[in-house]
Amino acid sequence: MEIVQKRYTIEKHENYVQVTFTRGALVSSEIIMEALSEQKSLFDDTHQAELWDFRGCLPHPDLTFNSMALMVRTIQKDPDCNPGPPLAILVASELQYGLSRMYQILACENQPEICIFSDADEAQQWITEH
Repeated sequence: MEIVQKRYTIEKHENYVQVTFTRGALVSSEIIMEALSEQKSLFDDTHQAELWDFRGCLPHPDLTFNSMALMVRTIQKDPDCNPGPPLAILVASELQYGLSRMYQILACENQPEICIFSDADEAQQWITEH
């Protein structure tokens, strides 16, 4: 029997949708796109604010500038994602922060409201205000 471990959970809150990656999961651009696609299929409001929690997960070695730039271009081609909704990114390490800043810079034209947090309460406060 094959056991499939879910690498993320998606929760709908009153004012935002939260995607939380499983502790210890290796996160690649493909997994991020899979989670984004699943999130969009679950909820009708594609412009609702989002909180993505990467604390405790690890970046896959293929999560590079080039793969992230391709991911951003793919998202930008989707008319439901233009402009992108307010996005809070929750991180726990300097590496996660650096990768999130790279995403923020690449996506700023399409998604101007992106903030990166290391404190969950601050992230939730910001996202509920947007």
